[in-house]
Amino acid sequence: MKNEKKTLFLLIFLCFACKQNQSVNKNIPKIKSEKILQINDSILNSRDYIGFESYEEKLYFYDNRNRLKKLIIDSSNIYEYEYTEFDSIKIVKNKNDKKTIISYLYYNKSNYPIKRIDSMEGKNVMTINKKYNSNNKLIKMESYFPESNYKEIILKNYDSNGKLKNEEIQRGSEPTKNNIYEYEKNLIIVKEDFVDNSNYTEVKKYYNSEKTLIKNIVEPIGATRYMILIQEFDKFGNLKKHLQLDENNDTIGIWSYKYKYDSNKNWIIKTSIHNDSISGSIKREIKYEE
Repeated sequence: MKNEKKTLFLLIFLCFACKQNQSVNKNIPKIKSEKILQINDSILNSRDYIGFESYEEKLYFYDNRNRLKKLIIDSSNIYEYEYTEFDSIKIVKNKNDKKTIISYLYYNKSNYPIKRIDSMEGKNVMTINKKYNSNNKLIKMESYFPESNYKEIILKNYDSNGKLKNEEIQRGSEPTKNNIYEYEKNLIIVKEDFVDNSNYTEVKKYYNSEKTLIKNIVEPIGATRYMILIQEFDKFGNLKKHLQLDENNDTIGIWSYKYKYDSNKNWIIKTSIHNDSISGSIKREIKYEE
């Protein structure tokens, strides 16, 4: 049940975490379908797909306002979307062979999401409530799973400039955890699970001028043995390097990713390299609506 809870919590989380009244850019072609193939490098540039390791197909359908109304994954996993008059998602139905999960989303007068309810077989399985201050900054998010009586509460505090200063996180009966945020020009430093200045996990997030994340460094502070994680991203936000170091800065492993893009800046070939050897490739065939 624990993994199922995580799945429910992640379902459409991005659409609930963001403000939903963004306009639709009709100049960008909509994806009609995707075929994603995990393949051997020997057939990477071949049209003969015999021997590929895994296959996934996605079909996209849009309404007369160019909004996604249905997504079908491998014919058996179906997402259906309904919208408010402000183009915000209000209902998502996720149907597969085993179950149907319906997510209901509610908004305040400023069109910010304030509530989400997930229902399965007519039973409420998860509720998320969000509260904002007068500047529409999120100050509280409470997640609740009725079946297990599990609750998670996140409280957010901001400085006088409206930047996130710290978070207090309470998960079930666990001790409250604190995350502290510090800012430099194009860098955000997060001190996760902060106990004191010698006991926390430091996360450094580097951004370019377009505010795209280009580098992420995770390092435990105060531990005697630990692993440092360094991630680098390309200008489209795709992971291009994943480096793991030990406490002595010795390399544990290096993963790098090379991409080939189409004219719409979507990647169509992704090659994974582990310690200088190709470890896998993904070929993505994308068709766009005309």
